[in-house]
Amino acid sequence: MFRRRYRGGQRLLFRVLHALSIYFPDVGYVQGMASLAATLLCYFDEEKCFVMLVRMWQVRGLSRLYRPGFDGLMAALHEFETGWLNKDVSRKLSELCIDATAYGTRWYLTLFNLSIPFAAQLRVWDVFLLLGTGGSEGAAPKADADAEGPVLVSGLEVLHATGAALVHALREVLLDSDFENAMKALTSWIPIKDEDLLMKVTKAEWKTRQGKKKP
Repeated sequence: MFRRRYRGGQRLLFRVLHALSIYFPDVGYVQGMASLAATLLCYFDEEKCFVMLVRMWQVRGLSRLYRPGFDGLMAALHEFETGWLNKDVSRKLSELCIDATAYGTRWYLTLFNLSIPFAAQLRVWDVFLLLGTGGSEGAAPKADADAEGPVLVSGLEVLHATGAALVHALREVLLDSDFENAMKALTSWIPIKDEDLLMKVTKAEWKTRQGKKKP
């Protein structure tokens, strides 16, 4: 759809991104936006794609990640690194001098586009769009991890939990890696074979985090 230069798909993508940069002039165009728009254009026309992107910025917390200077993104990755990473993996990555910004920037700005199989990415997006809220800066809405039915969580928590699930899948590889191999594992395409299992682990990571936050 987007391979032919200046043809249908690329022209749609350009128009959506141009409109988004005008709508959010303080942000302009940032590279990760193309991946978000391209995913939505696979299912929606350009007008609906634009509206959904605006809502993702305003309601799902992407405005924080794409804020000029990327201080919101840096804060989110620090939160992931200090509060969501497995302790053994966190210690190993620290020894290798691998910061979350080295691999997490792409994960968060593109919502895992091209980092995991497309089918798995769509499952993550389903949760992000259905349950995620923008929340307040640095704070997530209260939720009961044991409650039945739909639960509101911050959009960033969906990303944190997904990132933690991916690191969980790579745990043994990372613990046995040097710097080069660890970076390769974290920045390469991760071959998720079972999307249901990924979502179960993601939910488990989120519930574990909620349990730690309870008094």
